Amino acid sequence: MDAAPPYPGIVRAIVDLVFSPTRLFTALREKPRILVPLLALGIGTGVLSLSVVSGPMLNDIRGQFEQSEMSDEQREAILEKMGGSWGRVTAIVPALTTPILALAIAAVFAIGLAVARSLSPGPAVPFRSLLSLSAHIGLLDVLEFLLKLPLMFAKGTLKVYTSLALILPEDAADTRLFTFLNSFDLFTLWKLGLYSLGLAIVASRGRRETAVVVALFWVVFVLAKTALHGVVSLGPG
Repeated sequence: MDAAPPYPGIVRAIVDLVFSPTRLFTALREKPRILVPLLALGIGTGVLSLSVVSGPMLNDIRGQFEQSEMSDEQREAILEKMGGSWGRVTAIVPALTTPILALAIAAVFAIGLAVARSLSPGPAVPFRSLLSLSAHIGLLDVLEFLLKLPLMFAKGTLKVYTSLALILPEDAADTRLFTFLNSFDLFTLWKLGLYSLGLAIVASRGRRETAVVVALFWVVFVLAKTALHGVVSLGPG
């Protein structure tokens, strides 16, 4: 059996994630790396979020406020703060939530693989390996943000979509149908494929089996998100 390739470093790992994921996932199976990809994920999303605070994000907030009943003075006071200190604090949120999301996804797949082992015996998978896989695949979120950033500034909004939601009119953005169709996003589907491949390699399971595990959790998530749309919304309407 050939020796696993060495971990290439975080920059090359991102390149391999796009062009040679099998090589990267094989390296992670032998030597999982967690801290560096989680830091890259948090810092990357934080910096990119900070870059849109006083531009596209502020424009979206202004549009939401125009539909509210607050006075012009209240609106401008809040917008001024959002363009300053409040906005910078807001930009920190993705830097914290994206690593936490990677941890949650790893936990979900740990449960899925445990169930799969009860049905079809296979080797146990260290949680460290699953977290390493999840953290690296999460770096696609940074790549997605980078690719969409020019369009965000050109359009003056964060609402740049690469999903089936594009077929709907703009005024349908606050509907369950939009939420459902927006789940079929090119980057999301790309990540699902990578999770299927990565779990097959890291867990030494069949690709079809891991694809079923990934698809099952994704379908449950999409249906739950669609059903809960607007239930806890604090926005107008």
